[in-house]
Parts: sequence; C-alpha cells; structure tokens
Amino acid sequence: MVNLLLPNQKITEKHQVELSEQIFSKGNWKIHKEVPLFSSSIDMVLIDENKNVIAIEFKLKNWKRAISQVKKHCIAVDYMYICILKPKNKETQHNIESVCKKEGTGLYYFYFDEEQNPCLLEAVKPQKSKYVWQKQRENLLSTLLLN
Repeated sequence: MVNLLLPNQKITEKHQVELSEQIFSKGNWKIHKEVPLFSSSIDMVLIDENKNVIAIEFKLKNWKRAISQVKKHCIAVDYMYICILKPKNKETQHNIESVCKKEGTGLYYFYFDEEQNPCLLEAVKPQKSKYVWQKQRENLLSTLLLN
C-alpha cells in the first residue's frame, strides 16, 4: 500500500479518503467517491456483494457534523458510517461510540499503526436505515453500477 503522506506531513481529509479507498480496495467492494445526492455529495459509497449501498462521511475532527451529514443520505442508502481520526482519549472514544450507536450510524476510526501504515477500525456497526426511499436507492445503485 502506498502511503500518500510524507514524513511529518499533516493528514488532510482528502488523504484520509484516498488511504481509506486503498484499504477498502483490498475487499470485495465497488467504491465510488464524491457521489452526488440531491444538493450535496457523499464522500464515499461502497457497494457490497449483496448490493447494499453504504455511505461514509469522512472528517478529521468534527464528528458531530459528520453524523449530521451522513444522516441526510439515509433516504438513499442502506447503511451509514462516519470515519474519523481515532481519538487518543478513551473517554472521547466512548462518547463518540455512544452517540453513533444511539443514531444507528457506523463508526470507523482511521489511524496509523507502528509502521505508519494507514488502518481502519470498525468501532461501531451501523443499523440498517429505516427511512430508505426505495426508488431513490435504486436510482443511486443503478447509476453507480453503470460506472
């Protein structure tokens, strides 16, 4: 895996998305970035082998905003995640995980291991969206599968 960062370079949200894409590309996912939906876009959409549509919003810091953003997409996706930098403080992690569970939003922590390899940790599994508008979901799915 190619690490897109130079030593001592600060990570940006774009780096976080690109490095996460490299990690997800090792799995059996169809991956799409900056997917338009209504008047906004989803940072990343994954489609699994069962054609589940999974939205991920990436943020370096403002995880509450990420939850707010991804919840706007619930009408067209099966599952929603946020992906944030892994906090060092266990109490902060616990607070974020509690809110994600309450909201039904999945949580990935992004971090670098000891060898500076980018990693993702699924800290919270999402609940299936209860508000899916099937027509909109099918439109999004068919558009993405054509690309």
